[in-house]
Amino acid sequence: MNNVPYNGFAGFLKKKFGFSVYKAVVDAGFSCPNRDGRLSKNGCIFCDERGAGPERQASILPVSQQIQTAQEFLSKRYGTKKSLVYFQPFTNTDAAIPVLKKLYSEAIDTKNVVGLVIGTRPDCISNDVLDLLEEFNKRTFLILELGLQSVHDVTLKKINRQHSFEQFENSVGRAIQRNINVGVHVILGLPGESHQDMMYTAETLSKIQLMLIKIHHLYIMKDTKMEELYREGRYSPVLLEVYVNLVVDFLEKSSPEVLVARLAGSARGEKLIAPDWTARKGLVIKKIQEEFVRRKTRQGFLFNK
Repeated sequence: MNNVPYNGFAGFLKKKFGFSVYKAVVDAGFSCPNRDGRLSKNGCIFCDERGAGPERQASILPVSQQIQTAQEFLSKRYGTKKSLVYFQPFTNTDAAIPVLKKLYSEAIDTKNVVGLVIGTRPDCISNDVLDLLEEFNKRTFLILELGLQSVHDVTLKKINRQHSFEQFENSVGRAIQRNINVGVHVILGLPGESHQDMMYTAETLSKIQLMLIKIHHLYIMKDTKMEELYREGRYSPVLLEVYVNLVVDFLEKSSPEVLVARLAGSARGEKLIAPDWTARKGLVIKKIQEEFVRRKTRQGFLFNK
């Protein structure tokens, strides 16, 4: 458990590769069917113009150049250039197969790259995409990360996800059949969800053979539907103390086998509206670990009980 009360992804990577590995986030210029009109033009209610990840540039640099820039930063900050390439912003399986193959190949052929992480939507996983991912899974370490946020369809509709939990289950099942590692993103504190709803998400996901989970809190960015709800007094972000307890409760009910790759969302700067503690991610993680110590529990403590 890497001396922390949860099954940390960073420790897993160090054990697997024998050295510390960090993610080099790249923007390959993908769009999203929930923003370009195929499903919706509005996107998820919490999503701003960046999607997820760094600010989108007017002219996107080649993937290999983005990786090299990221690795130089990793070398200065952490003393290593070894990296996973994380295709993060928007929907990174939403293109023709030859385009995807070219981009993924460029990534793994870049020096010091030891694997791929592909972030996408559950409804953008065709069998042709899985054929391609299966090919790359044989060439390198690979994780397919699916944004889900909640197992409750009523919540998915409320936040304008434009996909169902059934679609998520279907995509995960087909990927696992091909021995592809799958991760999931969830958000705690979504509009209308009770504590019981969030714990049901933990219990439901623990029944699926997921490799990793990323837990986020719902923070509010400028120029999003969530900003409107917040300004109108129709939504209030969870307090830090409440979120800390939610995460610990969630992980206590989670499978002890699933890797934990994130404990909170991360944002800062003038585009962040609320909550202000979003910019203090280190503090959030520290408080979560302290709460586990206070309870004398750990991830999986209430799993299957």
